[in-house]
Amino acid sequence: MKCPHLTKKPLEELIKADSVTINGMLGTHAEGEEPEDVCLVDWNLFSKILLSTKLGEDLLRSHVKELDRSEGVWPLTQKLSDRITTKVCAGILILIGAVRLLEIDVADLSIQQGLGQLDKLAKIEAQNLPGASGEYMCEQIGLYRDNHWANPFNRKILYLHLDGWTYIDGGGECMNPASAVDFVGAARRVQDIIDSSSVRVKDLSEACWPDTSCRDMGSPASVVLIDNLMEERHEALWHIFTMLFIIGLLLLFVAVVNRKITVFTRAILQPLRWLVDDMEALASLEMLQIFRDLPVADRKRAKRSAEVVEELVQLNQAFHAMQSAIHSWSLYVPPSVVQRLHAEGIEAGVGVGQQRVTILFCDICGFEGICRGLQPQEVIALLGRVLNDVAEVIQMHNGTLLEFIGDEVLAVFNAPTTVMHHPLAGAMACRDIHRVLDSQNVREKYVSHAGKEIEIRCRCGVHTTNILAGNIGSKSRIKYGLLGDGINLASRLKALNSRYHTRTLATDMLVGNGDRLMKFDFAFRPVDVVAVKGKEHPTTVYELMTTPATLTPESSAMFEACQKHREAFQSYQDKNFAQARDTFREVGDVLARAGIPHDMSSQLLIRRCQKLIDEPPDPEWDGVDRLARKSFEEDAMQTSAKV
Repeated sequence: MKCPHLTKKPLEELIKADSVTINGMLGTHAEGEEPEDVCLVDWNLFSKILLSTKLGEDLLRSHVKELDRSEGVWPLTQKLSDRITTKVCAGILILIGAVRLLEIDVADLSIQQGLGQLDKLAKIEAQNLPGASGEYMCEQIGLYRDNHWANPFNRKILYLHLDGWTYIDGGGECMNPASAVDFVGAARRVQDIIDSSSVRVKDLSEACWPDTSCRDMGSPASVVLIDNLMEERHEALWHIFTMLFIIGLLLLFVAVVNRKITVFTRAILQPLRWLVDDMEALASLEMLQIFRDLPVADRKRAKRSAEVVEELVQLNQAFHAMQSAIHSWSLYVPPSVVQRLHAEGIEAGVGVGQQRVTILFCDICGFEGICRGLQPQEVIALLGRVLNDVAEVIQMHNGTLLEFIGDEVLAVFNAPTTVMHHPLAGAMACRDIHRVLDSQNVREKYVSHAGKEIEIRCRCGVHTTNILAGNIGSKSRIKYGLLGDGINLASRLKALNSRYHTRTLATDMLVGNGDRLMKFDFAFRPVDVVAVKGKEHPTTVYELMTTPATLTPESSAMFEACQKHREAFQSYQDKNFAQARDTFREVGDVLARAGIPHDMSSQLLIRRCQKLIDEPPDPEWDGVDRLARKSFEEDAMQTSAKV
């Protein structure tokens, strides 16, 4: 619906044809079933159908290119988030490593120091309270255990020997009274407990007083053996909880940073990216009518993440205004010219270059007579309708529409945009112009306010030549235009249609040997060899006949008539005027079967042959008709009146 130039069929016919095609591919409808009953198409079949078309390939390539663009909004957001997160994590790891390296290694002497205090108390008790029951020492041992450790269940005293007396043996309760054992026996007992214990040696702690190396120096000594397995587990668990807490803080920090970045992206980066995309498309004139409104900032909910900053909203509105202005400006300038300048990265300047192009001139037959009796608004409406149809056909065949001159249209193929096989494109544009207007005359015939039905016919002249194409004008104002004799010749060909009562005339430079035109079902025939006014060099003029889109008996008869016409014209050039006259008569009969009862071109040549038979030409006769006029509208009106 957005590309009406791609087809001129009604939308209902296209939908019906699509449904028939899809149902035929799926084999889902039986005989008698309405083709409008379109079935669902699965994704695999749809993608296969879409990617088999040039449009589908272009769409896929465009989306893949957009996804791969490294400067997109989301890749930029991801890069920003990853970099911040990486820097924060690296900083924390460096801080932990520095603390670890700078940590002072201090031995835990609390057990040994406490043992020294108990040793002194045991000596004092032995000196001052000989024969005491030991209750006091057991009380102090309990304080020793409870005061030095926050959790008494973490450390367990397996053996305690103080000043020649054993108070705890095997991890039980404090013995009251204590048993007398020398240091050697105490050391042996400690070793036995270590050997028989199921706990790893590194989880047991042994301390001695006053000899920290636990060697008998000949004096009474104290020794303690402690099981610190639970303490190690407790510390390990505490380290795990601490690490989980740190990781949780890091994750929370990352989440907060990502949210802030998302807010920043939605508020600034994404709208900026939209504007950049729109500006890039606008610079090449690819997008002129697409407007993307940004969300307006809400002052009452200023902290919402979907909000866009007010400055970007104003920038977007200013861009829309500029876009509308450029869209209006592009209606005056061929967009292909600006697209070429943008693609090549050059600034427009005065200058031309030689280029081989195909030029097309088109106007409305008898436009002055059609306008008689019409109101000015009706003339503008009629002219706009016809010129719009012609412009869409030219655009469909990749032509560049240069000018509207009243009811006349000037277009060029292969400049400034390169068009492969531009002669064929120009010929097909002429053919499709007639088909579109004929269809309009049948389906939507123009009717004036006075009830007058108006039938529109166009005349086309198309010519392939070398010309100068480029920017012409002054330093302050330039336009894209063409310079060369080929432009005048194409204009004269358009006017010659009135003389030969044809619709499209082309030169031998465009037709060539005709092989390519025949492959695309063009019927063509030479109608004359002329030297237009102001030129001495003759040009063979061909008529390109509009044939039905499908092979019918009428189109077959038209191809047969054109073949006979070419044979007759060759006889005419060879001065076999009688043979040429008879063959031209056969051409008229064959064209009558094709639905053309009055072929003026063959009738004109029949009369010319008869005149040359009655009055033989000079030996220097070359078959060139040298024209002294530019317009033949009056001759056409007189011939039409006679017919």
